Amino acid sequence: MNKQILQKSDIAELTGRHVKTIERWIREGFFPGGRYMKGRQVWTEKEFSDWFSKLPERLQSKNSVSPRLHDGASQL
Repeated sequence: MNKQILQKSDIAELTGRHVKTIERWIREGFFPGGRYMKGRQVWTEKEFSDWFSKLPERLQSKNSVSPRLHDGASQL
């Protein structure tokens, strides 16, 4: 990662999910809410990497990050 501040689009790209999915994760408490900077919701690289490192190893792939999997439900 070259940026220090990440926007939703950056998080979406890093997780392989759509921005709407990131918004849902925030609402559901699966992803941290971040903070607002110039009217945009942002996160630091550290906030993202801390969240990501707390995921079970099986979810740490771009194709696997999903609240349903995180909660132990069957794969999509």
